[in-house]
Amino acid sequence: MSFLRLCDDDPLLSTLRDVFDCHPIGVPDERVLPLTVVASDGSKSRFRGALSPLLVGAPVMDVPIAFADMSNLSLKRTNAIKTDLGLKILEGFLSGFGLPSAGIKASFSGATKLSFAFKEVRRQYIDVNLLGRRLATQRLDLKNPAASIFGEGGYEFLLLDSVIQSRDFMLSVESNAGARFSVDIPALQEIVQKADAGISIDGSTQKEVFFRGPKHLTFAFACVRLFVDANGTITALPPADKVPALKGYLASSPDRIIHYTPDRVLLGSIPALLTFDP
Repeated sequence: MSFLRLCDDDPLLSTLRDVFDCHPIGVPDERVLPLTVVASDGSKSRFRGALSPLLVGAPVMDVPIAFADMSNLSLKRTNAIKTDLGLKILEGFLSGFGLPSAGIKASFSGATKLSFAFKEVRRQYIDVNLLGRRLATQRLDLKNPAASIFGEGGYEFLLLDSVIQSRDFMLSVESNAGARFSVDIPALQEIVQKADAGISIDGSTQKEVFFRGPKHLTFAFACVRLFVDANGTITALPPADKVPALKGYLASSPDRIIHYTPDRVLLGSIPALLTFDP
């Protein structure tokens, strides 16, 4: 994994990390959803896809996914950042939305500082306590090569329990070199139209541009760690200071199941944009 750092007190990244235990990602992605898996060995983190095919029998994971609007994140801007870093972030966002970056980035020549924000933000999430009950009778399919890397394979088994999404983002020019700088909205609209990616573009002012796509894409996620034993049995979702055996609780006392809210895993020590390793 690689991290693109803005600054330690960036309002958007800090809120995502400190309030929601979320990792913002550099390329918004519709595949990154609750009940998908990330493999991490401490130095690399790889997106691995859906949980179910990694389990014996590929069971249907009957865990409802809830939705919630997040007005406290909508239009919360990042700090103003230098254009070279801003355009690097823009390239990732445009890639996620299926747009070419070259012509669009050229339209911001003369800008010296940029900021970003997402609009109409929503959250998808699952109840981790219910997830624990569903996983209590499941085992990792160690015959599946995609699953064998977990457990004794050296990779942590991380499961996404919450994602934050939007289908649009705003790019703002916070400062510029020339007094008459303005974004050429018609030129940008022509580039977007030729890309035929279902994206619309609009400018509320001469220095702000909204990009809107047809789908909500994930731009941040939170994850918990699953522990498995040598047989592939999923044994634990760790809370703060214990590792409870989920299967043991269910088998020994089904009418007295203890629920835990696990601590989420943070993949880096600072708020930053994460890019998955290939």
